[in-house]
Amino acid sequence: MSSSLIPAAGELSTQCTIQQIASTAVDANGEAVHTWEAVQVVWAKVEDLRGAENWRAATTDPTADYRLTLHHVAGITAEMRVEIGSRYLGITHVQDPQERGAALVLTCREGR
Repeated sequence: MSSSLIPAAGELSTQCTIQQIASTAVDANGEAVHTWEAVQVVWAKVEDLRGAENWRAATTDPTADYRLTLHHVAGITAEMRVEIGSRYLGITHVQDPQERGAALVLTCREGR
């Protein structure tokens, strides 16, 4: 990555869809059920940060954390998620590293 924190075009190799909650309903068990809608399709550099399997109630609960670097898109928040193929990553942190509106770094978690 260059000193400007903006990856070269060839590094933005993963197509991602930023999604936000469109509506929320309550199912028969009283659980919230969200309907998601696409906000923006972007190309990003995706980096694995860590993965873990936690044991809970005799089953494993796998999680993985990722860093996505992309050109700046206004309005992305930690209430959104990222769809990559058939996987969904919850956004846990949004950072504009140089506060210039040129790039965004999203920290995301799969399996939450």
